[in-house]
Amino acid sequence: MDFNLPEELQILRDTVRRFVDKELIPLEREYRHDSEGPMPERLLKPLQEKTKSLGLWMLDVPAEYGGAGLGLLPRCIIHEEIGSGGYAHACGARWRCVHYQRH
Repeated sequence: MDFNLPEELQILRDTVRRFVDKELIPLEREYRHDSEGPMPERLLKPLQEKTKSLGLWMLDVPAEYGGAGLGLLPRCIIHEEIGSGGYAHACGARWRCVHYQRH
């Protein structure tokens, strides 16, 4: 049995990993959401726009409704990369960047 990820999922994983390393971790080092409260919209909105441009917005919503329309395995790969910095990071800005807000 082959447990290697197909190439398109490896590309997805690498894309999310680069985004987390380049965009999210540096911002989280500067802004500590645990001590300063939720990340302000002025910082959050640009991150959300970048995730949208990468196709990482509303992961489980069908594409015809504006979401990414991803299945379970791609979503698991994305969440694994988002959580790579630990639970606190996964529950902070990273989590809010890839999930839509219901108002």
